[in-house]
Amino acid sequence: MDWVKSIAAILVLVITFFAGTTYEKALKNEEIAQIRKEYAEASQAAQNSIVEEFNAKQKELEKTLADARARESDARAESRRLQQRINQLKRNAKSPESRFAVRSLEALRRCQAIVARDSTIIEYCRKALP
Repeated sequence: MDWVKSIAAILVLVITFFAGTTYEKALKNEEIAQIRKEYAEASQAAQNSIVEEFNAKQKELEKTLADARARESDARAESRRLQQRINQLKRNAKSPESRFAVRSLEALRRCQAIVARDSTIIEYCRKALP
């Protein structure tokens, strides 16, 4: 009977060993699953943060572009108004001095149009590029 008790004791030891290692594996698997879950949550939060920052920047750039378009439209209207005034002055210009003044006004109108166009482009680029 001693050998039965010995076998039973060995069997209990083997079963206890495998039960213990299985329990440890289950704990490790549970820890790994928890770490993966936390990593996924942190990764999702980071992605959401990046998307929110991108959307905010995009809205800001859209507003800047809309403002630039409005200013450009105003500048074009002002340029057309000045061109009409210059054309009227051309028709009425009789002396060389008055023709020179009209040419100077034309050059001024072209310069203003260039500055208005370029300043809106520069401002948009300044806000778009970090």
